[in-house]
Amino acid sequence: MLAKVTDAQTVAAIGAMVEKIEAEKIALHLTK
Repeated sequence: MLAKVTDAQTVAAIGAMVEKIEAEKIALHLTK
């Protein structure tokens, strides 16, 4: 892990990716 990246930035980045993935899963279910 990069020491230069703060925990807050890491959490925010992971959170954003998770939200995007979940949103895509929901969209796929709605379009079926």
